[in-house]
Amino acid sequence: MKYLYDKQDNVYTPSEHAVGPWGPSALHGGSTAGLIGHALELASDRDDLQFARMTLDMFRPVPLSPLTVESRIVRDGKRVQIIETTVIGAGKEVAKGTGLKLCQTDIELPDGLSLSTDTLADPEQIEAMSMMGSTNSDSLPPGLHYNLQMKRISGFTAKGEGQAWFHMPVEVVKDMPTTPFVHMCMISDFGNGTGQIYVKNSMGSINADISLHLHRVPTTKWIGFDSKTEMQLNGVGIILTKIYDTKGPLGHISQCVMPQMIQSRQS
Repeated sequence: MKYLYDKQDNVYTPSEHAVGPWGPSALHGGSTAGLIGHALELASDRDDLQFARMTLDMFRPVPLSPLTVESRIVRDGKRVQIIETTVIGAGKEVAKGTGLKLCQTDIELPDGLSLSTDTLADPEQIEAMSMMGSTNSDSLPPGLHYNLQMKRISGFTAKGEGQAWFHMPVEVVKDMPTTPFVHMCMISDFGNGTGQIYVKNSMGSINADISLHLHRVPTTKWIGFDSKTEMQLNGVGIILTKIYDTKGPLGHISQCVMPQMIQSRQS
């Protein structure tokens, strides 16, 4: 099975499948988010708590070279745990992530307030393809965005909105099963791909961060995205994504974006 990283102790060597669309030597934001999710999960031994948030700040392009990952517990309380993870590449701190885990408590909602069961169009009725438009992923070049399986519902016209179901058939770490939380972290970066906006012919929008908030961890294979971009004339934008599995809402993703020239890659 394809994988993003080969792990030796706390050093992760990225594969060609981890690269992104912004250049052949820089990793995809989803590859970085997947690594952060994996490291946060690895650092926590609190199975009594649930991940409710993952945040990622990308300080500079994450290089296609061995990465050192360091994690620490910032707070370990009875009801709350906070973990911090730092990624170091080529001797520089390239990204930092945090994870927030909360306790779960059975509750009853007030009168007049009901639990939403909304979701997107049935993924079983939609043909799967790669995010780049091909139904044959073996014919595509390496890169995380080429490996992503997509069932498109609407949008994807580079005008800042889209709906789709996603699944990533790639392990984050070689020979280690990717958990639902880590899979969610890995694909969280595609809120930008779903709500991508082109401000000029070859000028897309790149995100510098990810904030993933979860009511619950996904329980189904396909994850639904409903993304919308708001961008002002100063070139600063925000992408807001509602996320679902086939059983209902999961939470939200927010990403800050700015214009970036797209570098074409040859197959």
